[in-house]
Amino acid sequence: MFRHHNIQTTQPARSAACRRGGFTLVELIVALSIFLILSTMTIMMVNVSTNSERISSSARQVQSYVLGARDRAIHAGEPRGVRFLLDPNNSSTVNSMVYIGSPQKFTTGSINIGGSIVGNSRYLQPQSNRWSQLRQRGLLVDYAPIWLGPNRHFNTIVYVGSPGGTDTWELTKEYPGAPSTGSPLPITEYALQLQPAVLPNQEPRLLPRGIVIDLDNSQLPAAWSNSGSYINSMDILFSPRGTITGRLAAAGAIRFVLADVVDIERDLPPGDPLKEGDELILSISTQTGSVTTHSVDPTDVNSPAGADDPFRYARLGEVSQ
Repeated sequence: MFRHHNIQTTQPARSAACRRGGFTLVELIVALSIFLILSTMTIMMVNVSTNSERISSSARQVQSYVLGARDRAIHAGEPRGVRFLLDPNNSSTVNSMVYIGSPQKFTTGSINIGGSIVGNSRYLQPQSNRWSQLRQRGLLVDYAPIWLGPNRHFNTIVYVGSPGGTDTWELTKEYPGAPSTGSPLPITEYALQLQPAVLPNQEPRLLPRGIVIDLDNSQLPAAWSNSGSYINSMDILFSPRGTITGRLAAAGAIRFVLADVVDIERDLPPGDPLKEGDELILSISTQTGSVTTHSVDPTDVNSPAGADDPFRYARLGEVSQ
């Protein structure tokens, strides 16, 4: 009787246990929904963290590279610098940089200024093809400085083409005594400032993938633009004393906006709350040669139009951590 009683009481218990060991369809759907929500939140957090790290890494890379050029100038005892290179797919952004050396002056040969042969009192033509070769190599660019004659009259030049089949440049201001008719004025004493050359064995350093310098929204020297476009040689040169030298010495602060290329393609300004990625401002002081990183002051949708200043933290000197 005892054994029979035990069988009768344990069989229902086993069936109940089996039923409690499974999940209903509703329970599976709820569990799957929770899993999907948590997975989505995790992926979003990882993407935000990754984007922020890419921006921070880019800022550190540019900062280190520029300060590296400063150290090279001090160590070499002659100018060294960085050339910021335009992205070939978007000429309003920078995606790489390379070290450059000391600029050189070209003094070889003679040039003719003005006269009916040249056709304009500001036009000048070198008497050899050396200038054309320098231009093809990227060493002679528009607005290159030139010192003319025994009095070293300072001027700058712009390439105008090849009227009459000869490469011709134009002075940006009149040269004293240049004739508008008759024979041109020959100049045998001059010094033409060439562009700094890339240092030997140097390859451009690319920014992390998808991160660029947004030139349209950065605060740049006027010397870096021409007729609404950016020149191909945006150079920063350091003297052996560690300060910026050349045309940018009195330019004040250069402020680069580093941003995600996706936001650049959407034409969103710095601080816009609709931006998908993070962004930072990298400031270079032309007075001291210091390089600092700052957060972008976000746009306040309730402020009057034009009242926002994304560079406010940079102007106040609030360094990003």
